[in-house]
Amino acid sequence: MKTKSIAAKYLAILFMCGACGSAIATEAEESVTFNSATVSIAKAVEIAEKTGGKTIGAEFDIEKSQPVWEIKILNTGGVVEYKINGKSGEVVKVENEP
Repeated sequence: MKTKSIAAKYLAILFMCGACGSAIATEAEESVTFNSATVSIAKAVEIAEKTGGKTIGAEFDIEKSQPVWEIKILNTGGVVEYKINGKSGEVVKVENEP
């Protein structure tokens, strides 16, 4: 019975602080933003590989409420990360990895 009381108090604190609500909103935002992307991961890889090299990593991210594909390419100069807008396919940033 003591465990149920502690668990109930913990849940009450989470709800009062808004921790649960913010986690749900973040997941909802991620889902909406991901679904708004018209550029597939395959197309993002194709765009990044046009510069030469092979893809060694890819992930989806949200930047300024916009869908972004982060594609890591290994070429003769090392690893380069391309950030590609998930709606337009535009390369918005290129960074050399250390």
